[in-house]
Amino acid sequence: MARKPKRTFLYMVSPEAWRHAHVYERKMQVLARYGWQTRCLAIMTRSDYADASEACKSTWARHGVRLVVVGSTRARDWVTARLVMLGSMSSSGVVVQVRRCSPWGALRGRKLARAFRRSVRVVYEMEGDRAYEDLYASTYSLPDGPLDHPTDRQRERFNAFVAADSRQVEAVDATALVSQEHIRLWQQRTNEATYLLCPDPIDTGITFINNSRMRIREQLQVGSDCVVAYVGNVRCAWQRFPDLVRMVAWMQSRGYGTRLVCMVPRDDHALAREHLASEDQRYPAIVLCVPPETLGDYLSACDIAVFPRHRHTMNTVVNSSKLQDYMAAGLPVLTTGAHADYIDHLQSSGTGIVIPETLRWPDELDGAIRALIQSGADPAWRAAAADGFRRCTADQSAVLEAYSQALGRLFAGRDRAQVDG
Repeated sequence: MARKPKRTFLYMVSPEAWRHAHVYERKMQVLARYGWQTRCLAIMTRSDYADASEACKSTWARHGVRLVVVGSTRARDWVTARLVMLGSMSSSGVVVQVRRCSPWGALRGRKLARAFRRSVRVVYEMEGDRAYEDLYASTYSLPDGPLDHPTDRQRERFNAFVAADSRQVEAVDATALVSQEHIRLWQQRTNEATYLLCPDPIDTGITFINNSRMRIREQLQVGSDCVVAYVGNVRCAWQRFPDLVRMVAWMQSRGYGTRLVCMVPRDDHALAREHLASEDQRYPAIVLCVPPETLGDYLSACDIAVFPRHRHTMNTVVNSSKLQDYMAAGLPVLTTGAHADYIDHLQSSGTGIVIPETLRWPDELDGAIRALIQSGADPAWRAAAADGFRRCTADQSAVLEAYSQALGRLFAGRDRAQVDG
């Protein structure tokens, strides 16, 4: 008797997001463990493919993402629709989850598949909130920091982003969001939708390794300096990299003995050095390009991490893989408190301190911060902090299993009204 084909999870991602390929791979691995047949595709135009770096192409291939090259932007949706329809022919059902790209091509594929009595469900994944991201970017340079509520002049543009995303949310079978805070926000915007909690899986390969700590510190020649970790890009304003550089220089002036280690994409090295050159630092910072596979080794070598993002809705509705990586490596964290998920754990476990958004703290916090930095150099403390984070996040596997089950239940419901797109 022929074996019934598995249901397929088809993950469609933006080709520009190749630096997050390892995150997509982890999500597919989790769903494969729950019985899904998984595939990941990124569709790009022929001209974009010709311009893409070898690092981009090799990264996609290394993490199991297939690049599909099309002739033009206009052809992308039709190629997507055809791939979705063909995929439905060899499966008992297909969930197409789109991230950082439009769902309209997948919705056309769903319509084509219905003509052949095949089951396709489309999930629109948002890793952030476009309306608040635009508001943040447009008001970032204000003297008092970015606005968290649009003014009357900004309201029309803000509402246009919400309306555009609402049309997509109401057209698809479900919307995947990475935090409960974002789900609550969207429930206030529209009840005509199904919302699923789908956080990015934590990198279980990162932990504190004392042997790596000693080896990397010797390699970097940092001696007994307090090594401050920074992981991320430099171009995005919300990372606040220039503010972090000024903060580390300020710490150095107060006798903290700090050395900033910047683990940034190779394309950002020149910009990182430009920001670093603007500060008269007694000890020069170190700029590195560290692949995900060895990130845990380098974080083990650091003494403290700073998470400087503004307390803004743009930041509170997402979960940061970088903050998770810091905590997984047992690093103590100085944070503005921008991410609600882990603040309680950081404070109750004594592994983090909330500092002002100015990234300067009053004298009464000085002793506690110096003590926290000393803890970051203690291998036993670091190992215990890493274990505490794993216990804190032990329920994530249950959340992801619930997500897998919710995807399966989508096939029990009726199709939403078809959208031509």
